Amino acid sequence: MNEVTKKFMCICLRSGVEIWAEEERLKNLISILKSSTGHKFVELDDQLLNTADITGIFNAETMSDLIHRKAGEWKCKYENWHARIERCECWRREEKTLSQRYPDMIKRMDGNEKEEIHTS
Repeated sequence: MNEVTKKFMCICLRSGVEIWAEEERLKNLISILKSSTGHKFVELDDQLLNTADITGIFNAETMSDLIHRKAGEWKCKYENWHARIERCECWRREEKTLSQRYPDMIKRMDGNEKEEIHTS
C-alpha cells in the first residue's frame, strides 16, 4: 500500500484558537514570520491572521503532548502517558515483553548468575 500521508501543523493563536493546515501550505506563512520585523495581516484560506497573535506553529506530536499535559498527565521514560496520580508500571510490561522475546538469553543469564553464586 503506497499511501502518501500529509503532515499537518497547527497555528496556535493567543486567543486559544488552533488552525490546522498541511505543512506544505504553511511554508509561505513560516517564511513571512521568520523574516518579519513587525506584525502584519496574512491571509490563510478565508481567514485573515494578525501575525502578532500567532504564538507558534507546531507539529501534531507537540500538540498531542500539550493536550496530555493540560489534562494533568505525565510521560514516563518508556514514552507512555499516565494520569497525574498513576504510578508507572511500564517496566513490568517491558520486562514481560523482553522475557517473551528472548527466553533463551534470560535462561542463560539466570544460569550464569547461579554459577557465579556457587563458585564465589
